[in-house]
Amino acid sequence: MSSSSKIIADLEALLAAAKSTNLDELDDSTRLSLLGKIEEIHHQLDDPILAMYRHLTNFTGTAALRAVLKLEALNHIPRDGSITAKELASILKVEEEILIRMMRQLAAYGIFDSVGENEYTHTKFSLVYIERSEIDFFTFLMEEMAPVAARIPDYLATHDGSAIYSAKTSPFAWANDQEGKNFYEIVSEQPHRLARFDKGMVTKEAAHRILGLYPLASLVEKIDNAAGERAFIVDIGGGRGQSLISIMDELGDKVTPALGKWILQDRKPVLDSISNAELKVIEKMPHDFFQPQPIKGAHIYYLRRILHNWQNIQAKIILQNTANAMAKDSTLLIGEMVIPVKAGANKYLYMLDIIMFCIGGKERTATEFSDLLDSVGLTLVKASRPLALLPESEQVSVLKYYHVRDAKMSLVSHLLKHLIITKYCNVPWSQSTISRGTNGKPCFIPPSTSPNHVPIDFNVSHQAGIVSLIAAIGFQGHVDVGTDVVCANERLSRDYESIEKDGFFDWVDMHGDVFAESELNLMKLGPVSERDLGLDGIHIAGYGRDTLSRCQRRNTKVHVKVSKGPDGEEEKVEIDSNLVIDAKLRRFYAMWCLREAYVKMTGEALLAPWLKELEILDIQVPIAKKNIEDSASLEEGATFQDFNIIFKGRPVIDVEMELSALGMAYMVGGAVRASNAAERPQTAMGKWRQLDLDTDILTVAESSS
Repeated sequence: MSSSSKIIADLEALLAAAKSTNLDELDDSTRLSLLGKIEEIHHQLDDPILAMYRHLTNFTGTAALRAVLKLEALNHIPRDGSITAKELASILKVEEEILIRMMRQLAAYGIFDSVGENEYTHTKFSLVYIERSEIDFFTFLMEEMAPVAARIPDYLATHDGSAIYSAKTSPFAWANDQEGKNFYEIVSEQPHRLARFDKGMVTKEAAHRILGLYPLASLVEKIDNAAGERAFIVDIGGGRGQSLISIMDELGDKVTPALGKWILQDRKPVLDSISNAELKVIEKMPHDFFQPQPIKGAHIYYLRRILHNWQNIQAKIILQNTANAMAKDSTLLIGEMVIPVKAGANKYLYMLDIIMFCIGGKERTATEFSDLLDSVGLTLVKASRPLALLPESEQVSVLKYYHVRDAKMSLVSHLLKHLIITKYCNVPWSQSTISRGTNGKPCFIPPSTSPNHVPIDFNVSHQAGIVSLIAAIGFQGHVDVGTDVVCANERLSRDYESIEKDGFFDWVDMHGDVFAESELNLMKLGPVSERDLGLDGIHIAGYGRDTLSRCQRRNTKVHVKVSKGPDGEEEKVEIDSNLVIDAKLRRFYAMWCLREAYVKMTGEALLAPWLKELEILDIQVPIAKKNIEDSASLEEGATFQDFNIIFKGRPVIDVEMELSALGMAYMVGGAVRASNAAERPQTAMGKWRQLDLDTDILTVAESSS
């Protein structure tokens, strides 16, 4: 293919991707994917000479930005409206020409908008410097690291290449005229520099997840440590214990004395600054990780964001000291950023590696980590094996979540979409690219080289640790699908609190913008049956049903007449109102699930303007399978179809819907709309199938070329 043909093909592919994407609501994954396509086209169109000179704008732009930030100019530019360089110079008491020259450069970068000659307004790219906490880490890099990075060529010209392997002869130590000391020793000598470093690291720390990268709960279940003789976990260089505290909170009631000791190791001054009350049952132990590890045979040793601070020579010492202390069944957890071998659109990762180069550290690829561990007799086991199957942009999307359960659900959502494409669309996993349609729904756009395109529409949903996927495959006419999963007791304490305060009817009205009036009335006053209450062998008389329908409060007794036995003898009984409210809540979430599945089928959201005109009636709430004792069970209970769907007063005949009970509290819904009337009988939904991550997903992914 000629270069011009390739550029045209890439432009058309970019246009197709943009048209299939909701550009107003880009997630990180989609944004990085589009930026990568744009940069590839830019690279093809670019002139090498212009590109060469463009590199010079990096340092001139940085210098201009640093100058403007030091002048605190951004705080004096109005949030709404514009300001001239002359007005800004008067406020800041600086020469007007200085601002003109600096602001020109920054406007060329798009940081500010130039709305007239020497007149500027804020953009989202300038406001980030005064509105986001990330400015603290940015300031640290700008003030401490950028000047050092600019002098790397001079450092290399004056030092033997081996100097980079010692933190005490690093570019940072040399640029500060303090060779013989490492970065941490140098910044600690001046309180203002140490404060700037600490403040920046708080921001940086918050951006790196602690939980969700390793299945700690499953490891705990395998530990046989009844006597508590072995330490459970040793956090080496663990700072103020934030990682151990997060892990302890995540494990909850699994944390018992029998599990073993929790040990936090760091330098004595760091540990002395932490109160014992902050650390709960965690024990403090002063330790230099360049010395032999004193805790032998712990179940887990943990190194989080330690190794990247050191070159391989020092990292090997840290790892060897740890390996020497490990038992055969010990696990070493390493929490570090792994940089891709092939550079992508996210240049931030490689910037961080140059920063670490300046202080004598090193970010590593997966291969470099594997080689490093091999050198001390340790074997790298990918705890993030499923994550590694996703494109870099999707990995970023998964890892943005702070809570482990949210990250896991996002991970599985991505994996399921790739799985359904790989299995049924005749493409390898590596080509199962996820795009977004014009309505924002995830979709698959087959490669132009794909000879046997299989039509597919799919949709995913996740809630309370469960992920559902529904797909329509191989239909000749257009088919849309939607799914939703709900957990009736996930928000139970908050639901109860609101109902206790205002009553059930007012609680329902809080969601009035989402439901039709007929549905709101059903949720408030619809009949509550014996089946809904789990009361077998009785029949509630008419007035009793009315009493139950009007029940609004928990923790009371409802008196109703019931008939029992073969003769239908009537008697008055007390029914716990908690049962009634729970039944009404389950009905609410069932109706929510159906509505959400329908809306997701259309590709719109619960803010769609037509929501009040959609009615889903004749609803039966599926009950859980009897005698389920395991709260984690997903055994399928009752399933109901044949709902009466009304839109703008007319019956909807081209949509099939279904609602099933899963386990004790989950319900999952599906919606299918077929444009071809002849194919509608084929849209009946089968049973939901539970998948095993290893055998049903990872095996397929890793065996697909």
